[in-house]
Amino acid sequence: DRNKAVKYTWNYSDKVITSVALSPSGNKLAVSGLYTEDGIIKSQLLLYNNGDLVDSRDFDDEILCSLVFVGESEIRGVSDQGAFLISDKGKLMGEYDYKAQPLAAFYNSAEATVLLLGDYRQTGGYEVVALNHSINRQSSTTIKGNIHVLRADANNAYILAGNNYYQIDLQSGEHLVEEEAEYIYDLQPIGKGVFAITNEEIVRMEQVEAENREMETHVVPEQNKKEDELEDWETPEEIPSEEAATPET
Repeated sequence: DRNKAVKYTWNYSDKVITSVALSPSGNKLAVSGLYTEDGIIKSQLLLYNNGDLVDSRDFDDEILCSLVFVGESEIRGVSDQGAFLISDKGKLMGEYDYKAQPLAAFYNSAEATVLLLGDYRQTGGYEVVALNHSINRQSSTTIKGNIHVLRADANNAYILAGNNYYQIDLQSGEHLVEEEAEYIYDLQPIGKGVFAITNEEIVRMEQVEAENREMETHVVPEQNKKEDELEDWETPEEIPSEEAATPET
């Protein structure tokens, strides 16, 4: 400004940015970038607080697809090999391994993380996995047909696959709705409703409430990891400087 005080700084990088997440207050930032080194695809995760670099992590042969803040202090991430929960300081708090199943689609928000795993060409469908707030598997079910659209809110997943529309309860994996929907090409949950978009109109879909929905989170036992079983990321001896993480301004 006219007092020669820096108001804005423009940073650039040689990495391809794959996801950016901002905390609700706007003070914290999580960024993932993609690059190659010696012919190997790598990803880098950078965590900032008020513009200062807090932590930096590299992932070999892995693509970070999505990052989202859950409150001010937790970040939920999805990669092509697994999902994870970390603190705003980089501590690993939970992880879910796809166990070599390919990731076909995902929905990741502060309300829900839903994964579609499997190869349609081999199985004719997918496994739908809902993760709870600790990134343990909360429910699992299967659907048939090639995936077109995946959306979710805090309670349900809404899926267009093949010629069918599915509403799936995230806590139990129950198919609350499974019906033909040949002419729908998109779904949008808005408020307490979900809207289907066709070539001619936008229609509010009828939603079915799950019976006896439990308030407590349901966890599929075999996927629940204890805290001492997590393979935590080692903290580097030195956090790279801002200049090393992002090239010159």
